[in-house]
Amino acid sequence: MHSHNKRSQCDIYSGAFCMPVATLAYKNHLHKSACCGRYVQKSMHHEMESNLFLLIILVLAVIALLPCFLFWLIALKLLPQRYKLKPILYTLICCMLTLTTGFALNLELEGGALSGVIAIFVFSLLWAFLLALANFVAQVISNRKIKSNV
Repeated sequence: MHSHNKRSQCDIYSGAFCMPVATLAYKNHLHKSACCGRYVQKSMHHEMESNLFLLIILVLAVIALLPCFLFWLIALKLLPQRYKLKPILYTLICCMLTLTTGFALNLELEGGALSGVIAIFVFSLLWAFLLALANFVAQVISNRKIKSNV
């Protein structure tokens, strides 16, 4: 009968912590309280949904970075051998610069988290073009210095 009271109390508080065990440690409360079975199930279900959503966003972000990776692969194939590019490294640099740009500009994505994929796509390609240009200029300047010293 006492556990029935706990259950009805939990129904009133809709899965919140029960008063009789509120002073116990969090782990003990989760194991001993009659109502916490539903609380744990709800939180685990919510956690699984959150992890699934994060996994989907991560996969979409990787897909959004593929054009940037392809850009660096094409640049590696088209440029002469003396221009050494590592496509994965430059793609990761573009990704970090994209995230830094997003945080620095404090972008508010109107479409929610999924519009972040489009922002990653746009900013990563923008950074790829800027890094390629900077890399090319640096190579030209270093080649001129080498030729002028000879």
